[in-house]
Amino acid sequence: MCRALLALLVVCAGLHADDAADLARAAKSPYLLKRYLESHVGINLDPLWTTVPPGELIFVNCESAPCTTELVSVQADRQVILVVNDSQRNSQAYLRFQRPEGTAQWRITGVSSVGVKYFPPRHRLIQFGNKPFFCATGQGAAGSGLSTEWESCYDLTAKGFEPAFEYSPKGNFWTLFALSIKWSGTIISMDPGPVETIRICVRTEFSVARDETSLPLGDRTDMLVYSRRPGTPSFKLDRRQSTISQADVAALFENVDFQLGDFLRWDLPALKRIAVGSDSPARRWLIDVLKEVQGPERNALATLIPK
Repeated sequence: MCRALLALLVVCAGLHADDAADLARAAKSPYLLKRYLESHVGINLDPLWTTVPPGELIFVNCESAPCTTELVSVQADRQVILVVNDSQRNSQAYLRFQRPEGTAQWRITGVSSVGVKYFPPRHRLIQFGNKPFFCATGQGAAGSGLSTEWESCYDLTAKGFEPAFEYSPKGNFWTLFALSIKWSGTIISMDPGPVETIRICVRTEFSVARDETSLPLGDRTDMLVYSRRPGTPSFKLDRRQSTISQADVAALFENVDFQLGDFLRWDLPALKRIAVGSDSPARRWLIDVLKEVQGPERNALATLIPK
């Protein structure tokens, strides 16, 4: 009777020492770890994260439901990325395994993860010249009427596992005066050198909700050019080749934190057409906005509106 009770207590205790040891052994190979994660249910992955470099956070656990996995082969015998999907948390973890030439032992040399609120996480492997890049898309900003995507790309020829390049492929939000802004960005070219260059075309649309109708307020198309010189780890926005400043990129696409005066500046050509046009809901909305804003763009628009 006592033995049966003791066995029951051991089973109910959850993760056993032997289980943690098995997990640690499996983590010595991406292939072993993949099989382990897919064949065990209700496991606690916390012991696994002690094997990754310090300072990294992972928001994936397979305790309440099984995790699924995927191996992304970079160099089949030298480097792979193990993707761990946590459907309960709508998140993914990315473990970079490398095996130095001349050795048989795999090592976890980098780890990252993404969490998502409004769309499934995704990843892809792209080729930049002769360099493989692993890109992961997760949630950027999120909130009521706000959702942005954020893609981080890792140079898999680099020693570290830090993003070499990041941008927002898509986003939308509502702000003051029922102003709606949405954008989509696409990488249109990747030039491998001698100065590595990435060009992204971003189209931004402005509109306003008025009497249950969406009124267009104009749009703009920007070219974002990022470059990286030899020996530097990350890409930076090249202001001379880009049509928008880093401050505006951060305010509009990254932090989503700006003033109405910034919007007037970004959309000034279209707003001028609305100001000189016939009386319309869009122009009446603009008149209301101009009452709350100061600055040169506001003054320029106010002089165009008939008294």
